[in-house]
Amino acid sequence: MAGQVVGGAASPLSLNIMTMFASTWFTEKLRATAGMLVASNYGAILVMFVIPAVTVNETYIPMVILTPHGYTTKEAGALNAFAFFAGTIGCSVAGPVLDMTKQYKLFLRLASPMVFITHLSFYFIVRPDSFSAILFALTLNQFFLSFLVPVVMELSTEVSFPVADATTSSLLWQGAQTFGFIFVVVMDALRDANGAPVDNMDKALIFEASVAGAIVILSFLFYGRLHRSEASAGTGISAKM
Repeated sequence: MAGQVVGGAASPLSLNIMTMFASTWFTEKLRATAGMLVASNYGAILVMFVIPAVTVNETYIPMVILTPHGYTTKEAGALNAFAFFAGTIGCSVAGPVLDMTKQYKLFLRLASPMVFITHLSFYFIVRPDSFSAILFALTLNQFFLSFLVPVVMELSTEVSFPVADATTSSLLWQGAQTFGFIFVVVMDALRDANGAPVDNMDKALIFEASVAGAIVILSFLFYGRLHRSEASAGTGISAKM
């Protein structure tokens, strides 16, 4: 608990500095790559591989989605480790790609449907003896989900310019943390104590896929102007001022 409190107190500083750090110290052609380096969970990859190996008492491990279907906590931990690795790869790829293309909206609309499809697939493949299928879907899910992080961070800075970078990223991260807490509570409440198997989370997976589907719709409805890029080109807000 003490470690969680210390880590939680430090995380706003590391998360909110991402876009401000990139815009202050890097040129326009390298901002997304710089933000990618800050956002990637390189240290967490090692931790996720170590935790399953050092955990000897499962009494203190919270119930996870896979355990009602006969998977061990070590298998669930290994899946999480691979997911972190795939997420880091996705985040690492996104930075250079965005810097080269500046196609924020395009990649938002390409990646969000993949997140939805993989979330939806969990409802059908989270079954006994489906470890390989779950690993494949989870790896894809985390790759595209983490790919979206630099996309959304840079896009928020673009459309909210000339608002400070740290302000927009702070609001986004705060919203993500708030909704993440709410979703965890809701999904745990949807655990089916009388289902088959007992304590399965099929309803929670449907809820999760529904949220991802709503995000896809919103991503295609988004048509904000890239004010920062327009200002750099001399055609935007700063030029008119």
